[in-house]
Amino acid sequence: LETAINIAHSSSIIDRDCMATAVIEGDEWSDIGPLARSALELAPGSKGKALVIGGHALAVMTEAGHIETFVELCEKCQVVVCARCAPVQKAEVVTLVMKRLKKISLAIGDGGNDVPMILSADVGVGIMGNEGMQASRSADFSIGQYRLLKRLLAVHGRYSSLRMADLIKYSFYKNVCFCTPQVVFAAYNLFSANTLHNEWIILAYNIVFTGLQPLAAAIFEKDLSEDLIDLFPEAYCTEERRNPLTATMLMEWEAHAVFQGVLFAFAALYGVAAREDTAFVEDGRAAGMDTTGFLLSSMVVWCVTAKYYVMIRSFTIMHYIAIWLSLLGFYVGLMILNFWYDDDAGVAVNGAGIINLVVLNELRSWLTVLCFVVLAATPDVVIAFLRRNYAPSEWQILQAADRFTGRQGLERLSYKTTSPPRRGVEPSPEPSPRNSHNGAS
Repeated sequence: LETAINIAHSSSIIDRDCMATAVIEGDEWSDIGPLARSALELAPGSKGKALVIGGHALAVMTEAGHIETFVELCEKCQVVVCARCAPVQKAEVVTLVMKRLKKISLAIGDGGNDVPMILSADVGVGIMGNEGMQASRSADFSIGQYRLLKRLLAVHGRYSSLRMADLIKYSFYKNVCFCTPQVVFAAYNLFSANTLHNEWIILAYNIVFTGLQPLAAAIFEKDLSEDLIDLFPEAYCTEERRNPLTATMLMEWEAHAVFQGVLFAFAALYGVAAREDTAFVEDGRAAGMDTTGFLLSSMVVWCVTAKYYVMIRSFTIMHYIAIWLSLLGFYVGLMILNFWYDDDAGVAVNGAGIINLVVLNELRSWLTVLCFVVLAATPDVVIAFLRRNYAPSEWQILQAADRFTGRQGLERLSYKTTSPPRRGVEPSPEPSPRNSHNGAS
C-alpha cells in the first residue's frame, strides 16, 4: 500500500499535514476488525481523515455482516483509497457508494481493468493513453490527459448544468405565460373553441417568436468566465452549481408565468376589448378579436423577452441578436402574412389573425403594451435586484469582484465562500499560479 499512499500524497488527494490517515490491510476479519474500529475512532485532522484499504481487506469488509462497517468508514472519511483491487471490486465500490450513500458518482480510468467501474458509475470518463482505448470507448466522455478532468468538470460540466437548467425553466415559463390567458378567456366564452391568440401566432410562437432565446441560453450562457473558474476551481462546489434546478425554483418560475398570464388576460379583456369607446381603427370601431389577440400576443412576447433579459448572467452579442431577431421576427412576420392574405394592408383579416397596420400606427396600442409589460416584469426585476445586492449567490460575488477589482486583484484574494466548507472542499489560503497544480484532483 505504500505506493498508493505516496501517489495520493503527491497528487494532493491526501494532505499529509492536515489529514489523519488510517490504513487497513489483512486477509482475515480478526486482523481487519481492530483496524476498522481504530479507523472509526481516529480523530480527524483539520481537513478530516482518509482511509487506505487493500484489495484483500476490501473483499473481506464487503462481505455480508461487515459491509455496514465499510459504509460507516466511507461516511466519516473525506478520502478513501482502494489499492490493488480487482476490476469487479472497483465496480462494487462504486455501486455501493451510489446505492448506500445516495451519491452521484464519477469513475475515471485509462485501462481495460477500469471498464466495469466506468460502466457502473453515473458518469464515466476514459483516458486515451498507453493502456489502450478500452476505457475511452466505454466511457461517457473521453479525454487525452488526466489534467483535462478539471476543465471537463469545472468548466464544461458547470456550464452544461446551468444551461440545461435555464433551458428547462425558461421553456416551461414562456409556454405557461402564453397559455394562461387562453385558460382565463375560456371562462368568458363558455369554454368554447374560440381563442384569444390567433392560429398563426400560436403556430409560430415557440419556433419563431421565442425560439432563439432558449437556444442562445443553451449554447452561450455562462455565469463565470473560463479564466475565473480556472482561478477558483472551488466554485464548482457552490450551491447554485450543485442544485441548478429544484422544485422550488421551477414553481417560482411557473408562479410568475401564471401571474403575468392572468394579468395580460384581464388587460386584454377589460383594458381593450370590453370598452365600447376603445377605438384602435380609423372608423372608430371597438376593438375586436383580431385587435385584442394581437395586443395580447404582443404583451406576452415582450414580457417573456424581458424575463430572458433578467435571467441572463453574462451577456454576449449572441444574446442581443437572439432578443432583437425574435422581436423583429414577430412584427415583420405578421406584416408579411398580412400582405400575403390581403393586398389592402389597412384591413384586418379575420382568420389570418394579422392585425392591420393602423393598429401599429396607434400610440394607444403601444402604450397599452408598454404599461402592462412593465407592470408584469416589475416583480422579476425587483426580486433580481434584491437578491443580487442583499443575498447574492457566490458566482455573483465572484463576478462583481472580477468587475470592480480586476483579475490581478482577484489573484491576490483567497476564495471565501459565503457558506460553510463542504466535505472534501476547503478554500485555498493562497491562490496558486494559474498553470500549476492547485490540489483540486
